[in-house]
Amino acid sequence: MTIRYGLFFFLWLSLLTAHAQRRNEINGHVIDGATRKPLSGVSVYVNRQGAGTRTDSLGQFSLRVPPNVYTLAVSAVGYNSRNYYVDVSRGDAYEEIELNPDIRELDEVNVTG
Repeated sequence: MTIRYGLFFFLWLSLLTAHAQRRNEINGHVIDGATRKPLSGVSVYVNRQGAGTRTDSLGQFSLRVPPNVYTLAVSAVGYNSRNYYVDVSRGDAYEEIELNPDIRELDEVNVTG
């Protein structure tokens, strides 16, 4: 009888550990909102998780995180930053992300030599 309980406890603990270590993927594609072309080198950061990556030359990224709901912070030089809510509590997620150019004008530039 003790062996049976020991075996049951071991199986239960194994299943619990396997569930706790499960990780899902957040995959995505980042494009320029004006030209619709892929953006490379864009920073994609998962808040509360401390995980981040950059997009490849095709604008694609992939992150592995535990099941949960996260906020993706997406930013690139010359573009407005965006936050996206992603739910990977039940499986993998795919996000198509558009970044719009940050158009700012300078009033005046003085150069002295």
